[in-house]
Amino acid sequence: MISLMSDSGNLSRLPAGTAALCHHEPPERTSRGEGSTVPSLQLDVESELTPPAKRALARAMSEEYSRIMGSDPRLMTVVIRDLPTGSIWHCTEDDPVPGTLLMCDVRAGRDRATRHDLASRLVDLVAAHTGVNKDDVKVEFTQHTGDEMFHPSLGGFKRDWDRSEASADS
Repeated sequence: MISLMSDSGNLSRLPAGTAALCHHEPPERTSRGEGSTVPSLQLDVESELTPPAKRALARAMSEEYSRIMGSDPRLMTVVIRDLPTGSIWHCTEDDPVPGTLLMCDVRAGRDRATRHDLASRLVDLVAAHTGVNKDDVKVEFTQHTGDEMFHPSLGGFKRDWDRSEASADS
């Protein structure tokens, strides 16, 4: 069983192997009363991972996200769903083939080259930690304005991302 504590203090239990969620405590609020973004990464992979393996992958992903995207790693949420064989398919001109999917929900504002660097590094990490072929990993970005991300413990809706955040954490 995996135990999860919600922001309201409620304890939930999930069967082992269902999902791993990595969410660190938020930093103190800025003088404007706003926290930084709460980016999320969701990985669907056909690979059986132990909770310690999921934790290690979640930490590596959050550290790389922070480094490349200029965000505080304590704000990351990483979800890892290890699914049975035959659960994820990439469609082709012929028959669908097995695949892996990584969804990245981020605030808009990073350029294409930065997102490319992040996607490439995350693909490398997923392959190294799960054993899947890098060519079978698809990364999708959904870019949000700050007011599309709500987190009660960070003051509700977020502001839009700007370059000053990347230099503030350095």
